[in-house]
Amino acid sequence: MVLNGQLNLDDEIHRWLPELPDYGSPIRLRNLVYHTSGLRDHSMIATLAGLTIEDSQDNRTTLEIACRQKGLNFTPGSLYSYANTNYLLLAEIIQRISGKSLRRFADEHLFQPLGMRSTLFADDVHEAIKGRAVSGHLANQTPLRFIRKTLKLAPQTCGPI
Repeated sequence: MVLNGQLNLDDEIHRWLPELPDYGSPIRLRNLVYHTSGLRDHSMIATLAGLTIEDSQDNRTTLEIACRQKGLNFTPGSLYSYANTNYLLLAEIIQRISGKSLRRFADEHLFQPLGMRSTLFADDVHEAIKGRAVSGHLANQTPLRFIRKTLKLAPQTCGPI
């Protein structure tokens, strides 16, 4: 999209997501790409609000959470802090510009032209993906939230506490 002139990495986020509040400092698309936006991670906020991972892993919910943030963790561009909020907001921007989900857009413009027939952006936490190595479920189809509780995993960690 950048190469085709449809957007610019220096575009201010409000050009594409005008409903977001004014955070006091401009956030550029490049800040989303490089995790230097200062936006808080939507998963952590969703967890504090009592939502499950399944409830909060979509563009619309992430946008709603970002719209409710009153401030940023830091001035955009000054620090790095990984947050999936950035990528989910970029996915929403791609959908608004192209009229296609990130999954469909990437499949048509990236994965298929490269011959990557088994690669996709998983955009539905409930979808069973054939051949996927990690699905978030045990053999008996126990949901992810049970696994987190059973293994005593903290939100956003990769191992036991």
